[in-house]
Amino acid sequence: MNENLKMIWEHIKTFSKTGKDKLLAIYNWKQGEVWAWALKVLLMVLIVIGMVFLLKILPYLLVIAVIVIAYLWEKAPASTLGTVQMQNHHFVVREIIFSVISNNVTLLDIQKPTTVEDITPTEYPVLQQMNGITFYRFIFYPNPSNIKDFTNMITLTNNKVRQLLQGGFPNVAVPFYNGFPSVFVLKIGEDSYHNGYLHIDILPVLNERSFQYAQHEVQWSHKQAVRANRAVPAPKDEDF
Repeated sequence: MNENLKMIWEHIKTFSKTGKDKLLAIYNWKQGEVWAWALKVLLMVLIVIGMVFLLKILPYLLVIAVIVIAYLWEKAPASTLGTVQMQNHHFVVREIIFSVISNNVTLLDIQKPTTVEDITPTEYPVLQQMNGITFYRFIFYPNPSNIKDFTNMITLTNNKVRQLLQGGFPNVAVPFYNGFPSVFVLKIGEDSYHNGYLHIDILPVLNERSFQYAQHEVQWSHKQAVRANRAVPAPKDEDF
């Protein structure tokens, strides 16, 4: 901070010295010529008039500048800045999902990917939009024997992601948001664009909106599980 102040002060002194030298040069220019003095006086009058005019319109210019800056600030996070941040963030999430999948191939009954490129879709972008929420979509290849119990697979993957975040992962500054994992598996299903692959949708829980959305998904999944359990009829005596 002190170094910045010193630098600003040095710039001010340099500018003042340069301005002083320029004024002295104008003053000493053709001192014996009457027409030169008339030109100097005219120049000074124009400078004074320009400064007065600038001071009068300066408040309006400042207001316009504030409005423009506020408008750009309002728009930038929602579009450019937000997009750049999400694009950078998805590389970290891809590493997390790759680690979880690679280390749990037996548990998930899937084929082990060799590199992060194996789980990166080629037919569509990783960044996806749904109901105004940005999420990431990756792919992986299941074993032929996989019964495709996606609900159980989602639960298992989320548990492994939570464990990984609890243990710490490189470049993840905020592993949890309000106690909720900042990397949340939304959905797993068959991929229509990559033959034989499954896609996995990951929601980055980084703010209140995504947190509420994740909470809603958890509640909905819980209700679906309760309904499924109720739909299974209790065994009758004659079944034994």
